[in-house]
Amino acid sequence: SAILGSAEVRLSELHYQLPSLDVTANGVYRYDGRLPLELAVATNRFEVGSILPILPGIAAYQPHGRLQAAVTATGVPGAAEGLQWQGGVNLEGCSLRPSEQLPPLNDLTGTLNLSGAGVESSQLSGTLGSSQFTATVSLRGFTRPLVDLEVASPSLHLNDIGLISSGQ
Repeated sequence: SAILGSAEVRLSELHYQLPSLDVTANGVYRYDGRLPLELAVATNRFEVGSILPILPGIAAYQPHGRLQAAVTATGVPGAAEGLQWQGGVNLEGCSLRPSEQLPPLNDLTGTLNLSGAGVESSQLSGTLGSSQFTATVSLRGFTRPLVDLEVASPSLHLNDIGLISSGQ
């Protein structure tokens, strides 16, 4: 339901459903105040490919796999670093192709933890081409992001990261 009041708009149990995606949202937007927006969003575990028709901008990355999210946001929409996020996004068997020059990232599994204006994951695993890896990643700031990345791989194939070994 939605209530349009003189001081705020309040959404309660807003429900959006597609064949594999089920989203529930609650929120308040205050017309004046320091933090006008409070929003909570939760999804079921869904197949990423099923949302491509409503998010065509991500299709170029060829995403697949399953996600589930439970996040909150507070702040000023539209302002630089205006929203402070909290919560988590679980990845299960996800894949994407961030660059044409590299093989796709496959079998991404782990949890992305949102906190403030950043994202981190202490145990993300997957494969890049034929190289298995585990990673710890931290991204701070969405407008001008700073990224810390630690990657471990028991057997890194140089061609998977765009390099060619002279011994091959």
